[in-house]
Amino acid sequence: MQTNNNDPQPTHLTFFGDSIFDNRPYVYSDEETVGAWASREIPTATSMRAVDGHTTENLLKILTALPEKVDPSESAVISIGGNDALQAQGILYQPTTAVGLAFRELQPVLQAFRANYIRVLEEALKRFAVSNLRVCTIYNGVPNLPAESRTALGLFNDIITEEAGLRGIKVIDLRIVCAKPECYSEISPIEPSDHGAEQITLAVRDSFGLKAA
Repeated sequence: MQTNNNDPQPTHLTFFGDSIFDNRPYVYSDEETVGAWASREIPTATSMRAVDGHTTENLLKILTALPEKVDPSESAVISIGGNDALQAQGILYQPTTAVGLAFRELQPVLQAFRANYIRVLEEALKRFAVSNLRVCTIYNGVPNLPAESRTALGLFNDIITEEAGLRGIKVIDLRIVCAKPECYSEISPIEPSDHGAEQITLAVRDSFGLKAA
């Protein structure tokens, strides 16, 4: 990802989201977490506010509890939406007589996700300068992921990239970052492995234009 050299350099970076960042239950040691990789590879102070299992609604509660401020030294990266998509996966297996009807069934789910995601972005922008905010797509390289699930994730990712783009927020595309099977945990294949945590951390670091620690 190209980084604008005029962007302010963050002195503190907070990770918000779900188990993509809070991956401790799915790796074999504390050293294999995103938080541990961040402490080794990101040359600035970091905080982990991501929580395994969280959805956009959970993240909204966390963000709205923060004081409203825009401090050029404070930065944040958000990875949220995977659990929203998981909650909707039952729709993919409902019987239907036409593809159009299936997409119609998905519309209320996607509309609710868009509304919540917009609120997440708006709350984040009250607290972080747009140049110091990043959001992540939902990765889709999970081994043996069904084709229908991959297609549905594309609809959620369209919302993420569109709404972030409308607000000038840079996107870290985890579909590219975690494209290989070794990025996924042996304990739970939908979660990041040690290698996945490393790749995610390096992508976050590079998106802010930070040099290796």
